[in-house]
Amino acid sequence: MTQSHKLSRPASAAPSDVSPVVQRWAADVATERQIARVRLLAAAAAFFSGVWLLYVADAFILRALALAGCAFGGLWARQVLRKRTQSELPALHYLELGADYLAIAEGSAPRTIPLSGVRSVEIDEDRLVVVLRLDGAEPWLLEPRYRGMTLRELAEHVHRAMLAARGDAPG
Repeated sequence: MTQSHKLSRPASAAPSDVSPVVQRWAADVATERQIARVRLLAAAAAFFSGVWLLYVADAFILRALALAGCAFGGLWARQVLRKRTQSELPALHYLELGADYLAIAEGSAPRTIPLSGVRSVEIDEDRLVVVLRLDGAEPWLLEPRYRGMTLRELAEHVHRAMLAARGDAPG
């Protein structure tokens, strides 16, 4: 079961608290590299365990599991290495909050949504992501992978920008 928390508006979250200036946070490359190292280590362990099991296994089921382990390890290693080359350019990986939009760039053209179309901003504590519920579209998931920003801070920035874009008065 997924736990999520809706953000309530703090007393100081008036629309005037949000600057109309564009705010941009680059991806945290150091953290991305640490995560990649751990994933690469797990991929190597799965791959070499599969190779070892192929060598010593007699039963068909063990050989099938060994092949699955090798395939899993190889595919995960390829994914990690591809992600690593993507994160080498932090200028191409960022989150941007404008006066009335949110943009996410992940190495390609930024995906943009109008903040007026965001119904709610929630924190999913099981997956450790910020969930943006959109009007008539699939929800967006934002990972807290931007330099100097925690999960709660990310949610608060997006929530305040959403309130400012809607012109909501403080409650």
